[in-house]
Amino acid sequence: LVADDDGSAQFPAGAAPRIAHLPDEWAHSRPGQRAPLWYRLRWDAAGTQPPGVLLGLYIERACGNVEVQLNGRRLHGGGRTSDPIDADCERPLLLALPAALLEERGNGLDLRLAGYPIAQVASHQRAGALAAPLIGPYAELHALHARTTAFKIAAPQFAAAALLSMGLVSLMLAWWQRRDSHLAWFAALAIGWAAVSSRLWWHGLGWPNFESE
Repeated sequence: LVADDDGSAQFPAGAAPRIAHLPDEWAHSRPGQRAPLWYRLRWDAAGTQPPGVLLGLYIERACGNVEVQLNGRRLHGGGRTSDPIDADCERPLLLALPAALLEERGNGLDLRLAGYPIAQVASHQRAGALAAPLIGPYAELHALHARTTAFKIAAPQFAAAALLSMGLVSLMLAWWQRRDSHLAWFAALAIGWAAVSSRLWWHGLGWPNFESE
């Protein structure tokens, strides 16, 4: 683990790294710091999969802008490290690891995470965070990615859409039938909760962090 104070394009080889325990929640490990972090993991590809099977990388949660490099080659990301940072904390990340970039021993997986400290977000779930990456057969990780996406993204989106629909219908009933005016309170609650859940629909809008939070 190395702090990226100079905006390095790759893991700072000359810096003195320290050991990090994953998952790393910035709200607890570095509550007052803002600089992006480099994480380096070493692993061996030998014996991890049968010949001809594509490997994948799965990260359940990366709260911030994450860049992924395999043996010095960029596989994903490379966006802004200053406000506005696209901090999509709910969506899991799945990448294929090209066989041409893999070594039998000593593969280096470098992750650069740019996120927000706890003082600049509305809750600790929105502060920078990185879950422990998983490396394995791509097909198995794809199934895990699909289940997680359905549970964390699709199901809440469906519930929010249903709440919004019920709220609008209740609001119209309360407007048309004065004796049912009490439904306006339910409509306000349903529409308000749908609005609270609407962040799952906002992805990559580029709003400044203060307005977004």
